[in-house]
Amino acid sequence: MSCTELGFDDYGNLRVNKSADTEETFVFPASYDFTGYTGQFQIRATEAAASSLLTVTATATANGSVIVFDDNTITLRLKKADLTTLPNNATDADDPYEAVYQFVVTDTDSLTSQLIDGVLIAEKGVVR
Repeated sequence: MSCTELGFDDYGNLRVNKSADTEETFVFPASYDFTGYTGQFQIRATEAAASSLLTVTATATANGSVIVFDDNTITLRLKKADLTTLPNNATDADDPYEAVYQFVVTDTDSLTSQLIDGVLIAEKGVVR
């Protein structure tokens, strides 16, 4: 028997459960200082999709999803209410929905860098 862990895997894929809040914290060496940085986390159905399914910034969404910059850490908080807006798998509603995501940060000199990107795997969950 195996257990699938939520969060980031070794390949940058992000597994979330649509029936629960998700929080991921990136911790950098103490010499980093993210004061004044901004960021954007976006989920799209495909890389070519014209619009995003969910966009999270340092300004909280109506449901509370937010990116928090604090000294040498960056925390991504995805709220259940935002995750439940993601579609179900079109082929089989019980299978996880897969989309793509990218997380970028912008420093105080307006230089934007990619923090991480990959496939988002959204499991439906049992509790709704």
